[in-house]
Amino acid sequence: MSAAHHGPIELGPRNVEAVLPTIKRYAMILFVVGLMLAVPGMIVVPSGQVGDTVIRSLLVCGAFYASISLGALFFVIVQHIVKAGWSVVVRRVAEGISLNVTWVWLILAPIVAAIGLGATDIYPAMASHDTHAAADEHGDAGEHGDAGEHGGHATALPAAGAEHGEHHMDHAKQVYLSFPVYVGKLAVCFLSWIVLAVTY
Repeated sequence: MSAAHHGPIELGPRNVEAVLPTIKRYAMILFVVGLMLAVPGMIVVPSGQVGDTVIRSLLVCGAFYASISLGALFFVIVQHIVKAGWSVVVRRVAEGISLNVTWVWLILAPIVAAIGLGATDIYPAMASHDTHAAADEHGDAGEHGDAGEHGGHATALPAAGAEHGEHHMDHAKQVYLSFPVYVGKLAVCFLSWIVLAVTY
């Protein structure tokens, strides 16, 4: 008596489309819960300072996801530059990861807003240089505007060469660390990364 012949079991492709709505629903629920937990930390306290714990957490989170996305983007660009044919399969995964740079900037947007409103001192160098710039402007105005004993002329002596060079360097540092330049650098970097991620 011969045993019955059983053919190979047809597993078939996994129907991912059937589970995507469930994944999206749970992801949205987690997003709303996380947002509700983060909002209390973003409330401005009486001292005028935003919860630095939330701001620093957002900075670490944004840097973490941006570094992963940029690493994948670097891998994709290198593969295109060297015209590698072996990496087509793994390159598709890297291309998908690199597209995350199109939304990572949303994590950093609250940080930029808090810095612009002066509600956080997460970058003390920027705040100190802005303060020094304002003090220099007031100092220059007082120095040139006061009428001294010499017939209303400014009594300040011209600065020495070394002091003038140091003041010029300090002014350049103030401009580089100012908030508009900070926002401009972020905008240029993210626009460049997004264009590269979408193009390649």
